[in-house]
Amino acid sequence: MNQSIFYSLLPLRIFCIIAGLISLLSVSLPFLNAKPNDFPSAELLFFTNDGTEGGESQFPGFTHQSIWSGLGKASNGKIYFAASNHEHGNGNSAIYVYKPGEKLLHFIGDVAGASRKTGNWLEGESQFKVHTFMLEHSDGFMYFASMDYAPSPLLRGAHLYRINTETDEIEDFSQNFPNMLDQALNVVPNTGENRVGSGVLVEKHGIRGIGLNPQYPDVIYAMTYPDGNIIKTNIVTGDMQVVGKSSNSNYVFYVDEVGSVYYTSEYEDREVMYKYDNETSKTRQVGQDLPLGEFGCIAPTADGRFVYFLHAKSKRVYRLDTKTEFFEYIATVCGSNWWKIYNMSLSPDEKSLYFVCNNNDRKAVRRIALSSRHCVEFIRIDELLGTRDLCFGGIGIWDDEGSFYSPVWTHSPEKIDLAILKAKVEKPHPKRKRKKK
Repeated sequence: MNQSIFYSLLPLRIFCIIAGLISLLSVSLPFLNAKPNDFPSAELLFFTNDGTEGGESQFPGFTHQSIWSGLGKASNGKIYFAASNHEHGNGNSAIYVYKPGEKLLHFIGDVAGASRKTGNWLEGESQFKVHTFMLEHSDGFMYFASMDYAPSPLLRGAHLYRINTETDEIEDFSQNFPNMLDQALNVVPNTGENRVGSGVLVEKHGIRGIGLNPQYPDVIYAMTYPDGNIIKTNIVTGDMQVVGKSSNSNYVFYVDEVGSVYYTSEYEDREVMYKYDNETSKTRQVGQDLPLGEFGCIAPTADGRFVYFLHAKSKRVYRLDTKTEFFEYIATVCGSNWWKIYNMSLSPDEKSLYFVCNNNDRKAVRRIALSSRHCVEFIRIDELLGTRDLCFGGIGIWDDEGSFYSPVWTHSPEKIDLAILKAKVEKPHPKRKRKKK
C-alpha cells in the first residue's frame, strides 16, 4: 500500500478499532447506568411505602437486619421475602410479597402477629430469624419455619408457618398441629396451649432449613438447629420422625418427587452426601470425598432431574443426577463473599448459573455458562450496592421477564440497609400459544 494512502486512512482505522472495542465492552462489562427496563440491568427494591430507600417503612419500628434464605416463589408468580430483625428478646420476622407487574414490595404481616392471632405467642418470645426457604407445596400454601435459639431469654422452639398464596394471609400452622417433638426429639402430643412445651414444631430447637417436593404431597422435612437432625413431618396425619442427621447442620438439602432426601454431613475428614430413601427408609452414601464445609445454595432443574449445589468454602459448584445418583464437580465461582457464600440462580433455560458476589474489589453478578463451565463477570454493580457487602438467598427466584432476586445488605449491626437486588440478566422467552382445539 502507498505510504501516503496508509497514513491518510490511519484515522479511519483507529476509529474503527475504538468503535469495535466500545462495542465489545458494551457486551461484557459493567452496566452501571443501565435503566431497570434495560437488558441487562439491576435495581434495588426497598421495604418502604414509596419504594425509595429513604421512604417511610411499611413496618414502622421493625429493624430490617437481614434475609437468610427466606425467600420463595409461588406458582401464581408472587415472590415472598422474610426479613429478620436479629433481636434476641422479642425477636420477629416481617413478611413481604412482590407481585408480578408491580413495582413495590408489600408488607403482609409478621410471625409474631400471626402467632398472636391464634393465641400462640409468649411474652418475651424471640422468633428473630427465618433461616429456611419459603416453599410452595401441593396444597398451594407457602411453608417456612422460624429460628429460636440461645441466647434468647425465653427459648421456646421453632414455629412452622404457612401463607395462603391467594390471600397472602400468614398462619401459625404449628399451633393446631396434633404432634410435636420435645427437646429430646420424642414425638409428643401438641396440646396447642400458649406455653413452653406446646404450640411449636420442635421444643427448644430452631429450624434452619426445610425441604419439600409438591409432587410428593403432605410431607415436609425440617432440619433442626444447632444439632442438624432431619425431621420428616406429615402435615395431614401429624406423623413425625427423625430420619437423618447432618453433623454441621447443613441446611441446604433436596427432596425428590418420591420424598427421598439428599443432604450432606461430615464423615471423618471429608464431607459426604447421603440419601435417605423414602421408599426403603434406609440411608446410603451418594457423593464422597467432598471438601469439608457446608453447601450454602441449591438450584434444581424444573424437572428435578439435576440439582446444583454450591459448596461455600471452596466456591465449587457440584451437580447431582437424581436418577443415576451421580454427583460431579462442575465449575468454580469467580469472586467471593462473606463466609464465601452467595446467591446462586439457574437460568430459566437451564443453560447458565448466575451468582451475586459483593465482597470483592468489584461487586458483580457473575455467570457460568454450563456449556463451557467458565465463570465471567456479567454486570458490575459497585455503584448500585455501595457498601452492601453481603448477599444470601440460597435459592434462585426468577420472574417471567428474565430477572432474578436476591437480598443484599451490609455486614454490620450499626448499618441497616437491607434491600432486594433485582437483576435482569436473561431475555424473556416468548410464551407458547396454546393450540386451538
